[in-house]
Amino acid sequence: MLALAAADAFGATAIGLAAVATIARYGTSSLAAVTGAQAVVGAAGWTGPASLIASSWCAAIACALAGGRRWSTAVACGIAAGLLVAGPSAVTARGAAVRAAGAAVAVALALAAGRFVPY
Repeated sequence: MLALAAADAFGATAIGLAAVATIARYGTSSLAAVTGAQAVVGAAGWTGPASLIASSWCAAIACALAGGRRWSTAVACGIAAGLLVAGPSAVTARGAAVRAAGAAVAVALALAAGRFVPY
């Protein structure tokens, strides 16, 4: 859905590659399975081998930069980027705060990228 919302070939490609990286890490495209894995193992942005951590960060940055100039698309891509790194499952209040902060930072990056990245 984000690739369609980006309405840009480069943005859609970046989001597609981020999806492929997430599928490669977890072995599934099921959001419920990814949520469960991150709830059990930990957030993708700092759990696991260095190559998988770097892959998660690169996927999140690609999603955030794909947001484009439209405010609604930038916010959606930013939230997705933040949750790719911090994980969508919050079991504790501290975990929820980390996920909210990750989403907020990624939304800010996506909104800034819409102004500074040439299209």
